[in-house]
Amino acid sequence: MEKFHKIVTVELLSTIDHKVRGIQQFIIALRGLIEEDILDDLKEETEELQAIYESFLKLRNLNLEEIEIGKFLEDKYNIKSGISYVTESDREKLSFILDTLIEFCGSASYKLSVTPSAKGCVLNFVSPSFAKLSVDDFQKLSNKIEGLPFFAIKKTLSRMGCEFSFKGDEISIELLNPGAEDA
Repeated sequence: MEKFHKIVTVELLSTIDHKVRGIQQFIIALRGLIEEDILDDLKEETEELQAIYESFLKLRNLNLEEIEIGKFLEDKYNIKSGISYVTESDREKLSFILDTLIEFCGSASYKLSVTPSAKGCVLNFVSPSFAKLSVDDFQKLSNKIEGLPFFAIKKTLSRMGCEFSFKGDEISIELLNPGAEDA
């Protein structure tokens, strides 16, 4: 099944790459035919598509390292957790996950807390914004573009061997201590 997912991911990425290149060629062809400001808008949108594509490429690779979660949260998000657990995770992907959740909250308030667990520690992320989500946003690739980051979060956590749960306005992510799977 994992091989099937890799094939689907590669196909999705090549389709995105093909479409981005097609849009770029279209912009070049239209240069002399349309107003300059419209061309600039088109170029900006193409650059956004390219950035999304490059983000997907980064998500495919996994660079696990030991991260002291309390220090990571304090350094990157100015959150003092009081927890000093070490977890084996991918720093860039963990940042992507937390940044995506924070960005989704927008102007709504959110609370991020860390609690110890038998296998490591749990990041509890609570926001009224999460009540808008459904389990389907995390389980399958939806037709709506705003569901794509949540699908990516779930798949990324799964690849890192993390536990994930979603209920109401709370999302919980269990990060494992190195060797916790063996215990």
